[in-house]
Amino acid sequence: MDLSSQLMLKRPVNIKVVVTERWKDEVQKQLQNQVNRLDGQLQQLESQGQQAIAELQKQGDAAEAQIGNVQGQLNSKKNELLQKKNQLLQQLQQIQMLEMEQEVGQGQIDSFFGHDTLAAVAAALEADGGAFAAETLTSLRRNSPLAMAVALGIDWRLSFLAPVLTLSMLGSPAPRPPLKGGIGFVAVVAVAS
Repeated sequence: MDLSSQLMLKRPVNIKVVVTERWKDEVQKQLQNQVNRLDGQLQQLESQGQQAIAELQKQGDAAEAQIGNVQGQLNSKKNELLQKKNQLLQQLQQIQMLEMEQEVGQGQIDSFFGHDTLAAVAAALEADGGAFAAETLTSLRRNSPLAMAVALGIDWRLSFLAPVLTLSMLGSPAPRPPLKGGIGFVAVVAVAS
């Protein structure tokens, strides 16, 4: 079967890993490095914020509103970084509590599958029944079936079809306006200038 004539779809696939001592050590090191990086960003943010506030304070009373704005932005960014740090620390704690030989989800990768017709793709997605399949079916049903069939028939990616059709429509000469429309346009331009 020739893969170039198939409609290819991408879907996420969950990856699981078996917990070993080596895996735990590697994941803990990665998480700790991320925590250390966030600590550095927090220190840098605090230093830059203090410098900005000191510069604004030199301007006197007129800059008080700006100082409040800078402090608000500083606190918002600091809270965001602290929230990320807390999430990482929670993950670190969860990793430490994992038992050896336990299966855990590690993430997702993309998987590709293809069929020769849109009907076959839709049938495969309906048979799948997962969240990805439901989203993709909704998207397929929302798009123009004719445009999708044409794209598949001439072996174009669907994402390539819309710009091509747009360019062909924009590239065709515009119809001549009727005499009243042309005079009205000239009058509007004359009044506007």
